[in-house]
Amino acid sequence: MACAQTGSGKTAAFLFPMISVILKAAPSQGGNGRSSYPRGLILAPTRELVQQIFDEARKFCYKTGLRCAVAYGGGENIRDQLRAVEAGADIIVAAPGRLVDFMERGKVKLPDVMFL
Repeated sequence: MACAQTGSGKTAAFLFPMISVILKAAPSQGGNGRSSYPRGLILAPTRELVQQIFDEARKFCYKTGLRCAVAYGGGENIRDQLRAVEAGADIIVAAPGRLVDFMERGKVKLPDVMFL
């Protein structure tokens, strides 16, 4: 367990190594238009934290070719989340309840996960 001030780089501290290793690894199955096989999975307990981590992940993945998707309940339209996941995501940032929902629907498959 770590504790540090806001803006100190906690999110970057785990995202940069994840992104670096995923970029160096062989290409994954990606998505097949119906489901994603992410290589990075980030779980957070609240939708606010999920959204905050997702926003940072999207910034850090800009121009890398890696795709990020978000999955959480409430707030954002579930159709938009499903569309992003179905298109294939290398990194998924999710709340546990929505992740279970997407897995039960067959939208997220976890055999390629390298980082949790």
